[in-house]
Amino acid sequence: RIINSLTNCKVIVRNGVGFDNVDIPAASRNKIMVANVPDYCFDEVAEHAMALILSTLRNIPGYNEKVRKEKKWDFADAPKLYRINGMTMGLIGCGRIPRKAAVMAKGFGMKLVGYDPYLPKEVAEEFGIEMMPMERLAEVSDVILSHVPLMPSTEKMVGKNLFDHVKKQPIFVNTSRGGTVDHDALCDALESGAVRAAALDVVDDQTRESPPPSQQEEEVARTRFRFAALRLPARSRATLRFLRFRFPVSR
Repeated sequence: RIINSLTNCKVIVRNGVGFDNVDIPAASRNKIMVANVPDYCFDEVAEHAMALILSTLRNIPGYNEKVRKEKKWDFADAPKLYRINGMTMGLIGCGRIPRKAAVMAKGFGMKLVGYDPYLPKEVAEEFGIEMMPMERLAEVSDVILSHVPLMPSTEKMVGKNLFDHVKKQPIFVNTSRGGTVDHDALCDALESGAVRAAALDVVDDQTRESPPPSQQEEEVARTRFRFAALRLPARSRATLRFLRFRFPVSR
């Protein structure tokens, strides 16, 4: 409806990487070109993913709650902590952002495995990522980072098929689109203990406030990731590229 009302619009610039929130067919019918900003907040998202991983592994949200709300400083009350050095991080999707996070993880001594049917072998070798089927990744990973675009082929791709294969009670982190994860399956994995904890930057429906069941509340960290620093410059550059007929567009 909004696109149909844009009678004088020539280009829609998506202020980010993904196109899933733009009605491409409607834009095409109205002869409006659509562009994205492929390098939008590349470093920031990778850093946020690593921050979620580290804070979850070290139970920082849990410690914060104990001290702030319960006034407890008892170290014995904390869950068991595990040494990060030597852990295996599994990457579901090995695009630029997870590869950047992988470089950071290697700095902590983590081993890297990945699943991405589109990643060239030479790129995986360059970053030291051992590629394998997603089910095998689930078996060997202590940390699972999911970062894939949302499209029909990836909708709820992270679900029961993955969580049924975990063996090391990994933590699960999602920093891409909420719709790529079957959250009912994730809740079941948390409740059964198959997944130790989860950190979710996004959920499948961010318009409703629906916290997980009470017994899972301490195992789930959620964030609302927002960026501002690159918005106007990046959007302007994308528009200028279109006006100069140098921008690859979706038709």
